[in-house]
Amino acid sequence: HGEHEVLCTEVAVEVHQECQCGCKLQEHHCHPQLQYYHQPSCRCVCSETEKRSVCLLANKVWDPYSCQCLCPLHTIQPCSTGYMFDFSSSCSCVQVSAEASEGMIAAIVILSVAMAGLVIAGLVMYNQKTGLCKEVSESDPKDPDKNRDSDHIQRTGLMSQKSRKEYEVATRDSNITLYQFDEKRDSLNNKNDTVNEI
Repeated sequence: HGEHEVLCTEVAVEVHQECQCGCKLQEHHCHPQLQYYHQPSCRCVCSETEKRSVCLLANKVWDPYSCQCLCPLHTIQPCSTGYMFDFSSSCSCVQVSAEASEGMIAAIVILSVAMAGLVIAGLVMYNQKTGLCKEVSESDPKDPDKNRDSDHIQRTGLMSQKSRKEYEVATRDSNITLYQFDEKRDSLNNKNDTVNEI
């Protein structure tokens, strides 16, 4: 039938010289708390077989990789606003407020602990009269100078700018107490009132 053209080429052939039988999936691939390694079948097997049985009896799907009971695909549906699909237990739409996320629970716990800490700190400060609950000073009938200093701390904050300036000038010029300043000022006011009446 005629002549044919001969075409020569080279082909690389892979030669396996050190082949052995083994599993691609090894024991370190299994989740230690959920699975154990089954070497004859080269796979990780879920440890809790009872959960798998309960899951299958409830007409749900068992996931051998995560060892969790899941909803069958035909039950998954979109949910209206305010609802979300519950993949873990009911396999239906539930209100979002009924499902508390771990983050929300953690935030509530942290806020509760912080509030309790603030209340306890406030009670300690109140009992020890420190911080915001610090008492300025208590009256001591035996020590009139102490009472005057207490009055000074309490009253100078309530003085008008003019009165405070007058008091600062008086204390700078002579070592006068607030009590002496009040007496001196009252006597000056009384003299002015008497002069005004005449």
